[in-house]
Order: sequence, then C-alpha cells, then structure tokens
Amino acid sequence: MNNARRLIAWAVPPFVLAACAGQQKTASFHVSIHGTTALCTVLIKDSRVDMNELLAIARMEAKRGRHATISSELTDTPYRCLGGAIYILQSAGFASVRFVGTPRSQPR
Repeated sequence: MNNARRLIAWAVPPFVLAACAGQQKTASFHVSIHGTTALCTVLIKDSRVDMNELLAIARMEAKRGRHATISSELTDTPYRCLGGAIYILQSAGFASVRFVGTPRSQPR
C-alpha cells in the first residue's frame, strides 16, 4: 500500500504541470470606440479602422481561447457601434468579447 501511494505521488505532478502549462493566458485583443454619440469611430492601437478592416485584423488576431475587449469613453455608446464590433469580433473567432464602458452620470 505504501508503494502505491509513493508511485501516485511521483506520477501525478507531471500531469498537473502539463495541464497548467496548456492553460497559459494570452493577451486580450483590445478595440476602443471613440467619438460622439451620433458618430463613433473604432480604433485598434490608435489607428482608425472601418468594420471591414476590423474583421480582417480580428481574423488574424483570433486564436483558440483568446478573448477580446472593447472599451468606450462614451457615456452612451451607440448600439450600432458596440453591437457591430461585438458581432465582428465573435465572427472572427474570439472565444468571448468583454465590454468596458464609462458609467452613465444619471440613470434613465
């Protein structure tokens, strides 16, 4: 019985370490939305892109398990900007898309 415990104690750590190594975190792909509520722009690394360019860049950046983050400086981010960016990032293959926005000053 003691030998079995010793064998298990030596056999388990390599599998645990291998599982942890496979779960290394990748950097999030970051997109930001700027502008006015009536007209917004999408930026990647401070470069303005349209939705077709966003799709092309996102397809190159999307890797298995990678996540995307959308940030906005607007207090009322237009749905067409936010929804369009989320749809494109999901279509490109990102595992999930997270939105980080500015809270509204007054609730509606």
